[in-house]
Amino acid sequence: MSVLDSFPQLLARVREGDDEAAAVIFQRFVDQLVAKAHNHLSPAIRRGTDAEDVVQSVFRTFFRRARVGEFRLDHWGSLWGLLTRITVLKCARVSRDESRALELFLAPATNASATATGSIWQALAREPSPEEAAALNDTIAALLEPLRESHREIVRRTLRGYTQEEIAAHLDCSERSVRRVIAQAHFDLEKLDSA
Repeated sequence: MSVLDSFPQLLARVREGDDEAAAVIFQRFVDQLVAKAHNHLSPAIRRGTDAEDVVQSVFRTFFRRARVGEFRLDHWGSLWGLLTRITVLKCARVSRDESRALELFLAPATNASATATGSIWQALAREPSPEEAAALNDTIAALLEPLRESHREIVRRTLRGYTQEEIAAHLDCSERSVRRVIAQAHFDLEKLDSA
């Protein structure tokens, strides 16, 4: 690839599936996007999701959609703006998914009649406001902070929907230990909520 290739030529090569052209774009923006993703993920979320993972997903999305001609980009600035928007949206999705996972994690500790009426599912059906997402991130951070790393991993995997059996197998511990950590996390969360 020639350094003299214009931006439109480079983008045309990406649309054709040219890996060398894709590498030029990747190298130009990867560090900046990782920094942006890092800044948009709360410390609690970053414990379970690396900014690099988010950026890999950003590039997969961009290259897949660019190959089918979905974007109209005229210059490097427009590409940067697009990649930035995709990054911020993916960070928001990660935070939202963690929010929903925490709601599900809390569900067993709620009143059975409230669960039966579907109030939890109604709450999950809407997008959290920025204030709710920030409060959730703070709650997750406060819940995980005092835990040792192995216990944090149990809680994170529970939030992501893994079964107790899967968690125990992955972490090479007993299901009883997993249940104990989850029960303690519920108790700690209730203390945080009442504080």
